[in-house]
Amino acid sequence: MGARPQATVAPRVVFDTGVVVSALVFRGGQLDWLREDWQEGRAVPLLSRATANELLRVLSYPKFRLTGAEREELLAVTLDADVFEAANPNLAAFPTENRMIGR
Repeated sequence: MGARPQATVAPRVVFDTGVVVSALVFRGGQLDWLREDWQEGRAVPLLSRATANELLRVLSYPKFRLTGAEREELLAVTLDADVFEAANPNLAAFPTENRMIGR
C-alpha cells in the first residue's frame, strides 16, 4: 500500500494590527500574499480581543477613506480569525505589545 498523505495543519499566526491593516487596505501591495494565505487557509490568524478592537478603530480612520460597507467587508475577512484571550505573564516587560498576544 502507498504511504498515506500527511494532513497539513495551517500555522496559527499572531499578526500586528499594522500588518493586518496593510494586508487588507492596500490591495496589490507587498502583503497581498498574507491576506491570501489566511483567506485560503494556509495560515490561521490569531487576534486578541484588544487587537480586534484596535482594528475596528483603525479601519475607521478618515485617511483610509473606507465606506461603512468597505469596512464591513474587510472586517468579515479578518474576523474569520480566531479571536482569543490569553494570559501571558512573560510579557510584563512589553506592556504595549501585550494586546497583540492577549492579556
